[in-house]
Amino acid sequence: IDVSEYQEKIDWAAVKAGGFDFAFIRIGYRGYTNGEIFPDDLARENLAGAKAAGIDVGVYFYSQAVSPEEAAAEARWCLEFLGSEMLDLPLVYDWEYVSSTSRTANMDSRTLTDCTRAFCRQVEYHGYRPMVYFNTSQGRDLLDLEQLDQYPWWLAKYDLSAEFLCRVDLWQYTDQGALQNVYTGKYIQNQPDESHIFTTGTNVQVVSFTQQSDGHLGINTNGNQLHCNSGHNVVKWWDNGNEGNHWIVE
Repeated sequence: IDVSEYQEKIDWAAVKAGGFDFAFIRIGYRGYTNGEIFPDDLARENLAGAKAAGIDVGVYFYSQAVSPEEAAAEARWCLEFLGSEMLDLPLVYDWEYVSSTSRTANMDSRTLTDCTRAFCRQVEYHGYRPMVYFNTSQGRDLLDLEQLDQYPWWLAKYDLSAEFLCRVDLWQYTDQGALQNVYTGKYIQNQPDESHIFTTGTNVQVVSFTQQSDGHLGINTNGNQLHCNSGHNVVKWWDNGNEGNHWIVE
């Protein structure tokens, strides 16, 4: 799950009992008008509560940086806030478009990509694992993802499928999740580690994954060679023409 002060106080023991294994906790944000940085009011309480409940923890910073220098300053702010805090999961750069009147309204692709790299480099240099958040339009139209390929990616896509133009490491699939009397907000799913399921043919690459409702794994590739490893089978496959091939694997 993804939490901030907007979820108010959370019963973390109940979250754990509800079957949730990990959480990303907002620790701070930059305002979208004057650009001042603020801590999330419940960040420290959420960090302590999640850890006490045995939930793996990562954190994120909601950015409205308009230059690499500002993004690097946000990273330094996060590092100072965390101090010696140990994390199980990455420290995420969460830059988002707000509106045509926000300070980031005219952000261009190169500047945003440079901001993202500046944040991630600061985080990595100080021993934390960086991660990059984006939604579908931002990932498709604004970020130069080829320049960020060394970092894991978190996709926000409120849909039945995590299918995207390229690989995804975390899929945030809804902002309407609810655990009765405990939590209302965003749910995140680890994308599957495919290495134990199949191998591809020479020069064949995986384009995207889809987690099927029946538990099967949907795999989109740019070629027609896919070999299941022991214990897994291709249920069916079809040619999507210019979009490559689609496979259903159990």
